[in-house]
Amino acid sequence: MRDRRGLEVLPREECLRRLGRGGVGRVAVSVGALPAIFPVNYATLDGDVVFRSGPGTKLTAAVRGAVVAFQIDDSDAFGHTAWSVMVVGPTHEVTEPGELARAAALPLASWAPGDNDMFVRVESRLVTGRALTHTPARDAEQAPPGPLHACPGCGSDALVAVSDGDEPNSVCNACYACWRVAMGTVYELPTATCPGCRLVDLCGAARPAAVTSGAG
Repeated sequence: MRDRRGLEVLPREECLRRLGRGGVGRVAVSVGALPAIFPVNYATLDGDVVFRSGPGTKLTAAVRGAVVAFQIDDSDAFGHTAWSVMVVGPTHEVTEPGELARAAALPLASWAPGDNDMFVRVESRLVTGRALTHTPARDAEQAPPGPLHACPGCGSDALVAVSDGDEPNSVCNACYACWRVAMGTVYELPTATCPGCRLVDLCGAARPAAVTSGAG
């Protein structure tokens, strides 16, 4: 399922699966009525987020009994794909002996210096996720598994390969569409993501070439 912006909506089960990998995330809280975001390394316990903090820190004061947002994400600048998962829920300090023993067994070595022996648990009351993916080209079934020989959009063979040393994309000099072949499937890369792409200078150089040659 996709939202009105075309982003893939990740179901709760998939969000929890990605969340369960652990790693580094961000806790969004209110400190003195102002928004603040703290990066933390975390793990999960029964689907809830657990991280360590220390007494007397701004983070500890902000999360004690508060409802917070916790977010993780990942992106592929070359493939123009990304995803994010957000958890919203109340927090509490882990003090019950059984729960504390389970939290202490999690892979949560403290990265920050100081006494960070307090465990904070964020209940996964609301879990949402979105992913930026690309829809296969209309004729992907007929697409060759190797480099493109014609533009899937307009049929032109005026394709220019652009690459920064990784897998190449193919830019059409006729319609300026940008295509990528991955595992035998053709994906169109949306031009809206070009400003953040490492290949933007090469793609930009391909477009004046089309004007010079009179293509299009």
